[in-house]
Amino acid sequence: MKLQRKTSLSSKRRKMLAVVLFGFCFMPGPVSSQVLPYTYYFPHLALGGGWQTTITYVNFSPQTIACQTNFYSDAGSPLFVSFGGPAVSTLTITLPPGGTIHDESKAELSTPEVRGWAKVQCSAPIKTSLLFRFYQNGAQGEASVNAMTSPATKFVTFADQNTGVAYANPSSQAAQVTLNALSAVGEKLASKTLTLLAGEHGAANVGPLLGLSNFKGSIQIVSPVPIISLSLNAEAFPVFSSLPPGELDDSTVLATGDNSNGGSQSGLTATNIRALAIDPANTSAIYAGADVGIFKSTNGGQSWTALYAGSIQALAIDPASPTTIYAGEFPSTIAKSTDGGQNWTKIPLPIGIGAVSVVAIDPSNSKTVHVGSYVGILKSTDGGITWSFSKSGLDVLALGIDPKNPFTIYAGIQGSNAGVWKSTNGGQNWGQLFSFQGAVRTLAIDPVNTQTIYVGNDSGISKTTDGGLTWAELKNFISASWTLAINSINPAIIYAGAPGFGVFKSADGGQNWSFVGLTALTVQTLVLDPRNPAVIYAGTQGAGMYKSTDSGANWQHLGD
Repeated sequence: MKLQRKTSLSSKRRKMLAVVLFGFCFMPGPVSSQVLPYTYYFPHLALGGGWQTTITYVNFSPQTIACQTNFYSDAGSPLFVSFGGPAVSTLTITLPPGGTIHDESKAELSTPEVRGWAKVQCSAPIKTSLLFRFYQNGAQGEASVNAMTSPATKFVTFADQNTGVAYANPSSQAAQVTLNALSAVGEKLASKTLTLLAGEHGAANVGPLLGLSNFKGSIQIVSPVPIISLSLNAEAFPVFSSLPPGELDDSTVLATGDNSNGGSQSGLTATNIRALAIDPANTSAIYAGADVGIFKSTNGGQSWTALYAGSIQALAIDPASPTTIYAGEFPSTIAKSTDGGQNWTKIPLPIGIGAVSVVAIDPSNSKTVHVGSYVGILKSTDGGITWSFSKSGLDVLALGIDPKNPFTIYAGIQGSNAGVWKSTNGGQNWGQLFSFQGAVRTLAIDPVNTQTIYVGNDSGISKTTDGGLTWAELKNFISASWTLAINSINPAIIYAGAPGFGVFKSADGGQNWSFVGLTALTVQTLVLDPRNPAVIYAGTQGAGMYKSTDSGANWQHLGD
């Protein structure tokens, strides 16, 4: 694929790439008249120019299997390549029962790149794959791709501007192949139609092919004639990897990409929900932060609008001005909206902080905002325009501001300083209250008695009733806890989300717990409706979002 490269490989290293083959018969030329009904396709080959392709055949059966592999150039003509023998365009092998071939191409890595595709036909089923290796200035990347078993008319996979896509037309007629790039929220960003004649092959990076930069979303490849295709993820090139198979059934209806203004959906399509926030002035309005962006519902989660594309880790709504929302984004960014999510401003933070794990807004002064990151706690006193560290050197997962005394702030920490830290002067000074085993992932302050605080960590839940001076582990909680939520009307009622176990509830301040649903799910975030705490929203890892209107007795999946 057209990845930027500059090859430098010693002759000694090239010699080391040769392999010795055992246990199979290898010969050029076509197989005799033997019927070969099982067909496999490799949409891409790359040899030379820094690239090396390794082909693998595995016979898992107790019978001898004959296979014939035909190699084709970009133009569809025979492509002569060497895999452990003389350069041939047709490779014939015989695999004994249980036999395996794993052979590297012999093209010199410093020669110009040769590209193409291949078709494998066998007398019985086998497993076959290609391993791509690339060498550049001493660096090496590799990715393995399984063979396709049949051409398809539709392919969809994750992509960014560095994703490499390959496509070939194994049919006897020309194919009009259309490539559509969609953003992470489903907006069509670019489209291109190519003509692939019978036997032709092509490969390119998505960005140059479609004229995109800073793109991250998905690529659709559609053809009325069945073709073969693969994608390689090269966002960290020269390290790269194969992407999951992208072929779809012909009857699959694809998104049209008309979500340029968000677009209402029948359900929430994002599955990894990391953050939730409810508008305190209108509790039917909910914001969800996911690894693909920010979504909003104005009807209690029944339909959603995509607002913003990005990897969202945290959300916070200004309680004094609920149209103002802050989102913590990876990497090193705060996104801010002052109009309920219609428009967003990216606010860069100091380079190197990684993900913004949590955002907390001072309830008495909306201009004061605290954020937790992987390298410390930052503070802004001008509504996010400028930022400075209030405490560096801490890996922060949770923040909580005392609603009755906003100068008192608590932080949940992981790593070498794991535990709970506290500031009593608005973040100017911090001290560790208590050291916990494992990461402190969540923190909840009793809204009525703010000296009572609950923290969830990798070993369970602990509680203090004196502002953090002493702590007691809640022995009856059986799991780690990644999120906590307190009933604002009756603070003795607490909900906890557990990784791999679902949602638990306590009605007596954490002394006793009962399971209330979402069996075996990892619940990453919980929020309660502040006006009607029987309404609960739960965001999960990989399973989307759920809602209960009866204190957890029953749950509705909001992706339905």
